[in-house]
Amino acid sequence: MVKQDPHGPTEAEHKVRKVTKKRYMEFREKKSSSHAFGFRVEGIRFPDKEPQTDFKNLDTSERVKETVAGFLSGRPSVRDDFLRRLNHIRERLEQSEYFKKHEVG
Repeated sequence: MVKQDPHGPTEAEHKVRKVTKKRYMEFREKKSSSHAFGFRVEGIRFPDKEPQTDFKNLDTSERVKETVAGFLSGRPSVRDDFLRRLNHIRERLEQSEYFKKHEVG
C-alpha cells in the first residue's frame, strides 16, 4: 500500500505497519478504475510491445480513455467488435430481471 501511496495508510496503520486484507482491497479498488467505472484494466498487450500490467492507478476518465484508445488505435475492426460486445452486455443487463431488482456495487 505504501509503495502505491505513502499517504494511503492511516496513522494507526503506519504505527503498527499493518493493514487488513479487506482494508487493502478497498484501498486498491479506490485507486483503480473499478471504483469510478465498475471495471478494472488488468493488462494490455499493445502491438509490437511487451504486455503491460501495471494499471493499479488507472483511475481517471482521461487515463482510461487514453489507455483504451491506445490499445484500439489503428485497429478499427477490433474497436468495433469491442463496442458491439459492450453494447450487447448492456442490453442484456438492462433486460435482466435480476439486475432490475439488485444494486451492484
